Amino acid sequence: MFVKLRKAVFPVHLFAATALIIWILFPLTWPVNMPSSYWIKQVAENLGYAVVYIINTAVLSPKLLTKRRLGFYIISVIALIILMVKYNGWMQDSLHIDAAMAKMFHPYVPDHHMRSAWTILMCLIVLGFSNVTTVAKKLQSHELAIQVSEKERISAELSFLKAQINPHFFFNTLHTIYALTDTDPASAKESLYTLSHMMRYVIYETKQDVTTLKKEVKFIEDYISLMRTRIDSSVEVSFTVPDKLRDINVAPMLFLPFIENAFKHGISARQASYIFVNISEAGGTLKFMVRNSIYKNTNKELDEEYGIGIANTKRRLDLLYPGKYNLVVNDDANTNEYLTILTLNTNAN
Repeated sequence: MFVKLRKAVFPVHLFAATALIIWILFPLTWPVNMPSSYWIKQVAENLGYAVVYIINTAVLSPKLLTKRRLGFYIISVIALIILMVKYNGWMQDSLHIDAAMAKMFHPYVPDHHMRSAWTILMCLIVLGFSNVTTVAKKLQSHELAIQVSEKERISAELSFLKAQINPHFFFNTLHTIYALTDTDPASAKESLYTLSHMMRYVIYETKQDVTTLKKEVKFIEDYISLMRTRIDSSVEVSFTVPDKLRDINVAPMLFLPFIENAFKHGISARQASYIFVNISEAGGTLKFMVRNSIYKNTNKELDEEYGIGIANTKRRLDLLYPGKYNLVVNDDANTNEYLTILTLNTNAN
């Protein structure tokens, strides 16, 4: 809308300037040489119209018209037009235009009423152009205020969503390490060391709007490494990334809720389980895919927690990548497989 308003104002100014030049130079088309006093009057008269435009644009329109003080505006405009009529009449008399015109045109009868009517008409035209400009600028300011307000709202909402994701991740990871303290203290110690690196990422990188894909991939690798310590070796887990992956900017911890969801629902102690995570990038499109076996958990509280994580991520995608992402989720009850595919248009970021 901003661009449309700017494009609308420019033709108005261009048309007004062109009309003014034509009006000043129009007597050159007459088959007579006008006296110098006439040209002085033309310039002075149009300078008066310019003053009317400036006064209306800078004072009357923004302070009265746009604030709906219509009575004061009408009175001020009438006073301004009267002054302009008097000013043009004074210029006509001071420069003896009627006498000069009478020498050139026979017969010549001055029509003061027509001259006043023409001045009023010109003032109204100038005021119209001025008001169009003022209204357009007001709409621009209003649009800018809306955009700033919306940006602040989105920033606040994103901060809230990230604040929900970070503790959720931290407490779940600590729960995993806690389970190892009795069964495998050495692995618990190593997991704490890995967690310290991950928390550095969570604390510092998530303060920014974006991080690099390389850092995000390393974070996912560490998370999967931690999760491996709490699952049976029979569970097939893989994370594949091309050797040459363009290090583009992405929102931090954007993919984690989907991977958390896979570990939550994709593992069974009785049946064959698998979790396959893949990230690829080609042709300006980043593709993230998680494919896992699915076994519904009967713990409704945990289900609700992870549901909130996925919902928050979808909302973050709406805010950060509006119209630039595609999320496909397929829950196949026949094959007990859950498939998530997220594609991001990286050229637009």
